[in-house]
Amino acid sequence: MDLIMEELGDRLGEAGGYLTRPALDKDGSVIGQELVSAAAGSGIEGYESYRFLSYTGADLEKDNEVWRIEAARLLQEASYYPFSFAGFLGGYELVIPQYRAALAAFLASPLPCVGAIHTLEHTLMQAGVLGLGDRFTALARQFHDALRSDTDTLVLELSNDDVSRVRTLLSQWIAQWLD
Repeated sequence: MDLIMEELGDRLGEAGGYLTRPALDKDGSVIGQELVSAAAGSGIEGYESYRFLSYTGADLEKDNEVWRIEAARLLQEASYYPFSFAGFLGGYELVIPQYRAALAAFLASPLPCVGAIHTLEHTLMQAGVLGLGDRFTALARQFHDALRSDTDTLVLELSNDDVSRVRTLLSQWIAQWLD
């Protein structure tokens, strides 16, 4: 996700959608994960953040309402922007029907979108940590299969060997959709 944000630079301020990032306390320690508008990733201030995971000692607390309400709203509002950014996609939020419906409409729209998805392996590991069951596993597999079979979607797996190739493809995407 950082690579995409770096390539987009200030253009990220023009994007609809959302991004997830670590939530930090005043000392800079990671205390959870939060959702913010994609434009916040360009350094524009004033956007509210919504913590969906909190790390409290050995416990992990989820706030599904962030996905049910705020993420769904950000996906719906993305149509008002010239392009969208979504990252990360494909986590435990897939079990939330309101989010899943907003995501399906978002991905089916003609709006140009660039983003980052969790690998299926990461998603299944997250499922074990969060105690999600077979239904989630089926939804995650269905999500990944749908992206890979969509002829308008290019899914790239990033490894250290591929950084320059991915940068080139991102530059081409930016030239095609944003210039």
